[in-house]
Amino acid sequence: FPLSLALIDIDFFKKINDNYGHLTGDCVLKELSNLLKNNFRDSDVVVRYGGEEILVIMPFTDKGSACEKLENFRKLVEKYKFCDKKNIKLTISAGVGGYENEETLEELILKADRNVYFAKKHGRNKVKC
Repeated sequence: FPLSLALIDIDFFKKINDNYGHLTGDCVLKELSNLLKNNFRDSDVVVRYGGEEILVIMPFTDKGSACEKLENFRKLVEKYKFCDKKNIKLTISAGVGGYENEETLEELILKADRNVYFAKKHGRNKVKC
């Protein structure tokens, strides 16, 4: 069956912690988690994968559909105002990988990781498929 995964990285997350404090950074992570929970399927697996990186595993989803889903989510995050009265705006960069040719999970994650770094290197606030 088709399987895709994505790595999502919050752009300039350190600046949020530096400018607003770690409690606000935690608020941003919690609200982003709620957005993920409400915008991905119950069958998708969403986990924190490092500091502010998030891994999304999407079973029964081909790469094209995963890319479309991540692009829609990127646009949602870009418009969202985080942490009530602080009205914090942020963007995300994401890399998508689709399962091919009996890859290992590590190889699939590496593919998505390379794509997220490409997105960040080429301007951030992008999804690279």
